[in-house]
Amino acid sequence: MAIGPSAIAVTCSLLAWIQGPPGPVALPSLWGITVGSPIAEVERVLGAGVKFRREEGEGESATRQCYQSGKAGDETIIVFVLAAFGRYEEAVTAFLVGRSTPSALLGAKCVRSEVVTRKMQLSNGLKLGDTESHVRRTLGVPTRSDPLQHTLEYKSTYHRDVGDRDRAAMLRAVGVQGADRFRSVLGYQRVVVSLAKGRVVQIDVSLGEEWE
Repeated sequence: MAIGPSAIAVTCSLLAWIQGPPGPVALPSLWGITVGSPIAEVERVLGAGVKFRREEGEGESATRQCYQSGKAGDETIIVFVLAAFGRYEEAVTAFLVGRSTPSALLGAKCVRSEVVTRKMQLSNGLKLGDTESHVRRTLGVPTRSDPLQHTLEYKSTYHRDVGDRDRAAMLRAVGVQGADRFRSVLGYQRVVVSLAKGRVVQIDVSLGEEWE
């Protein structure tokens, strides 16, 4: 089965999480859920959700599952980006916490949950409504700051050789033929904080890899 670079990157996201990629940017969690967690764990905490797909370009798409606060007047949401890994369970490859429905939803409805609130705090100490100064004190100097997009990006990249364990895991997961032609892995783990009027309005967490 042939797969494109984006599919390889998504597949390797889970493999990288399992093997514990290096880097100073720690990926935060919510209720113990983070990148690499199975969707079963998400639904254990938040209940069953409705999946929807968004086209990512080049004929590929990602499956998402969204939850919104069940409290009146609270528009807080959390969106999980999912990927299927052959015989593996569906797993989280990225997630975001936001104050209002992001354009990525394309009109899809979120399942309401009393667990989701504007007061929920990630394991790294961040929550919606925090000040920019609190973010900088908590996470340090950002890798990149975009004054036009009002974002602070914290990103670690790494490069390692592909080993037998990588190839075996890839073959088990999606049956990639010719996996032995890859020689190295370029990966990243990233946290992006979006601001409005100096306050946090969205937090994006992701991890990915590309084989070379």
